[in-house]
Amino acid sequence: MVKLLKKGVINLAFISMTFSFVAPAQSAESMLRCTAVTAFALTEEGSLEATEGAKAQFNVAWMVDPSTGVVLVMNHHDVLARFNYTVVQPGGGRNDTVLVLLGHRDNAPSFGHKDNPEKYRNDLADAATGFMRIRRWSNAIPPSKAIRFIRYDANTVTSGTCKNIS
Repeated sequence: MVKLLKKGVINLAFISMTFSFVAPAQSAESMLRCTAVTAFALTEEGSLEATEGAKAQFNVAWMVDPSTGVVLVMNHHDVLARFNYTVVQPGGGRNDTVLVLLGHRDNAPSFGHKDNPEKYRNDLADAATGFMRIRRWSNAIPPSKAIRFIRYDANTVTSGTCKNIS
């Protein structure tokens, strides 16, 4: 009974988060489903290798709303995690969409506010550590319909492709 109740709560949370996530984006950018093609982790020796931890990225899909920075992560257990990235550069023309994970130290991003130097430095460090770039240039030369991404966290670099889902 407890397992059934827990499963019901998880499914309800999944449905609730999914419906709140798939609401129409406020900009012309559509929602994306991104999957890994390559993934490497930083080893103790200082090299980038396809370690077991890096290979786990192949079991993950990122559902991204480039207009709001909301990123939902689904793993091989269909467990959903939600991250609120900050959109520091909207994509278009020849610009990548750039999303950074700010303020995860205290859940209060202050990027750009130099009135608190320590917090500002922490936000800069967060931006350099956790970010995602999505490339779907409308003015690419040569023209390309491919949507690609590269994602960095403290120890892993992941790249792959994305598809429009809305």
